[in-house]
Amino acid sequence: MLNTLILGGGYLGKRVARRLSLTDTDSIALTARPNGTLPALLAESLPAFALDLDALDPPQLVPPWRDYGLLYLVPPPRDGNTDARLSRALAMLEHQPPRHIVYAGTSGVYGDCGGRWIDETAPLRPDSDRALRRVDAEAQLSIWCKSHDCSLILLRIGGIYGPDRLPLQRLRHGRPIVDLAEAPWSNRIHVDDLVSVCIEALRRPGEDHVFNVADGNPSSTSRFLLELAQAYQLSSPLFVSLREAIQRASPEGRIYLSESRRLCNRLLLSSLHLHLQYPTLADALARDPQIMPPFLHTPP
Repeated sequence: MLNTLILGGGYLGKRVARRLSLTDTDSIALTARPNGTLPALLAESLPAFALDLDALDPPQLVPPWRDYGLLYLVPPPRDGNTDARLSRALAMLEHQPPRHIVYAGTSGVYGDCGGRWIDETAPLRPDSDRALRRVDAEAQLSIWCKSHDCSLILLRIGGIYGPDRLPLQRLRHGRPIVDLAEAPWSNRIHVDDLVSVCIEALRRPGEDHVFNVADGNPSSTSRFLLELAQAYQLSSPLFVSLREAIQRASPEGRIYLSESRRLCNRLLLSSLHLHLQYPTLADALARDPQIMPPFLHTPP
């Protein structure tokens, strides 16, 4: 039996919970903010309870089992260089620690790699506060797990796309994109494949790994948007220089435009024995009914 506590019942967490709830051998519990996704999770009859790691006096986190694995999906705070939310969660688990943790992090910890292919041995070079918070989280977990006899799998995830997470409104509003010749490399993973990664990682207590999580077919965000526009028969966006795009972007957008890397996923696939459903965006658009363009659906 796989007892799994999921901290963070958002876009990814609810999908992992749904998948695990389909089996007769897995027990799950997940947390969410009371003013966030909690009502929706309860409406689906998922075993969710309230936890707000930003609250001044949050309720104590008491896992419903002695032997369990933890999937940690709560993002760090928006400010600072450390992950205070993770610190609070680990403090709550001191007296009933999991035997295995899977942490959903980000490939942003590598910083700008100049478009090079990188594997899990690449040095961490965070060049933003956002990435520094993720590096801090990885360090906290590594130290905590060693002192609590807990195995740890770190997932360094590329951009997540899937149902309700496609930039179609951006295309419909005609926002310009970076010229293809200048556009930095980026990496993606379909949410259904990411769910499979999380579950396979949870099923490996006693193993310590770091995995790059991406579909292995990087492209620029500009190329991704053009492919979407073509698939949905939308007007192709106008092009601007990288310099102009950075000047127009939000602070967070500037971070993405200033980083370029290609994630190698060979270790992930070979170690977890995974076969991705959607190794490319084209595969997802052709076979995932939830994001397939409406005019491609076969009529009943």
